[in-house]
Amino acid sequence: HIRMKKLETLFITCGGTGGHFYPGLTIAKEFQNNGGKVHLLLSGVNAEKQAEIAADAGIKAEILPMMPHPFKNPLKFILFIDDLSFQKDDDNFSALKAILD
Repeated sequence: HIRMKKLETLFITCGGTGGHFYPGLTIAKEFQNNGGKVHLLLSGVNAEKQAEIAADAGIKAEILPMMPHPFKNPLKFILFIDDLSFQKDDDNFSALKAILD
């Protein structure tokens, strides 16, 4: 039998687009309605407006600075996570790396 401690505080990162913000806000509201403490961590061009919406809903929100995207070619993100799905000597990895480089 495993005893689990009840989660009391939750930080949710969301924001950017409504498709990311509103699901996070919905989870935050539900968590808070069940007695938990919740904080939204927002970033992006809409963060200020989303923080206002969160405040109107009684949810605390912090605006984080926007981070530059580390890749000029978004497909290179695949190489960033390559160790999750490829071995270094994998021919498929070598072929993909050659295409993206």
